[in-house]
Amino acid sequence: EEKPYEATGIRKDGSKFIAEIIGKPITYKGRMARVTVMRDVTNQHNSEKILRESRERLDNFMNSASDVFAHYDENLNLLEVNEAGLKLINEPDKSKVIGKNIKEIFPNIEKTGRKEKYLEVIRTGKSIRIEDFKADYADKEVYLVVVAFKVGKGLGIIARDVTERRKTEEQLSRLWASAAVSLRIINKDLAERCLIKSDYWLNPENY
Repeated sequence: EEKPYEATGIRKDGSKFIAEIIGKPITYKGRMARVTVMRDVTNQHNSEKILRESRERLDNFMNSASDVFAHYDENLNLLEVNEAGLKLINEPDKSKVIGKNIKEIFPNIEKTGRKEKYLEVIRTGKSIRIEDFKADYADKEVYLVVVAFKVGKGLGIIARDVTERRKTEEQLSRLWASAAVSLRIINKDLAERCLIKSDYWLNPENY
């Protein structure tokens, strides 16, 4: 059986349209003939083009974002992930993770309790936010802020890597602690100096 193909047709008014054409050989009155059916698919073609362009814009937006975007089905099988998500798990080939269950991608997810939380989001439709979640991905320790929400029957996840912010906060905390110790030492030294001077002037033998 022949497959349909597309061609550009011209109407009586000179306007062009996209036609889907399919032909089939038949026997008519003892002679071989051919039946051809032509269908105007301009609107369908335009709709597909709009969807394709929208998809490309969405892909460009997701892949230019520094945050992780991931979409899972109701069983937590991965449907889509952006480049930031692939970078986080150190997997440049998207085809190797699409379709995998979240447990295959993150083996420790049940121990952290996140899997049950995500399933709860799917069941109830209530979004959750996990602050400063510590995770080990691709032999590196990272801190994430994770937002999980229901998308259709599945789950959407947006995660932000806050590792550098966390490191900066820890450095500042250590600096403040060190400064506090230094200030205590300085204050103690000043107090001792003032006490020595006070004792000196209170001694009559020094006049």
